[in-house]
Amino acid sequence: MEGSTSEKKQVKWTTVKIPVEIRDKIKRMANRFGMSQWELVNWALGFAETRLKRADVKQDLPAMDKVSWYISKLGLAVGAFRENPNERTLDNAVRVCAQIMDRLGVDTSSLIKVLHDYYDKKDKKESKGLKMEVSMELKFVIAEIIWTQLVEKMNEEDKK
Repeated sequence: MEGSTSEKKQVKWTTVKIPVEIRDKIKRMANRFGMSQWELVNWALGFAETRLKRADVKQDLPAMDKVSWYISKLGLAVGAFRENPNERTLDNAVRVCAQIMDRLGVDTSSLIKVLHDYYDKKDKKESKGLKMEVSMELKFVIAEIIWTQLVEKMNEEDKK
């Protein structure tokens, strides 16, 4: 029957020229793991490929680690300020913003401005709107940090 699921694909076989010691090792390992030799080789190649990909990921980790560190640090500093707006938490949030500008090259001036505006407002109604503005500016800075890192990564890839 043509097109039937019972038809099996014809596998094409070939030989690979390898040293006898390696062939013997493949045989031993295949027997130990209860699989055919070609299945063992296929599994080993998949494992090797995964390990090589993981090496690329590890190379990217320092950049991702740095970005996630600063995003966390900024979120915690701004959150602490929103929870308890005092001079100490304001100074800490502004200091983190300055670090991000200096070390990541991301403009945080609009966030710093709205943090100061929120701190200076004593009227509860006005400060509620500013609290939302603080959150929006925080979101914009985080997006800019991520975007900046993506663009850097794309530029690096283009140079390769």
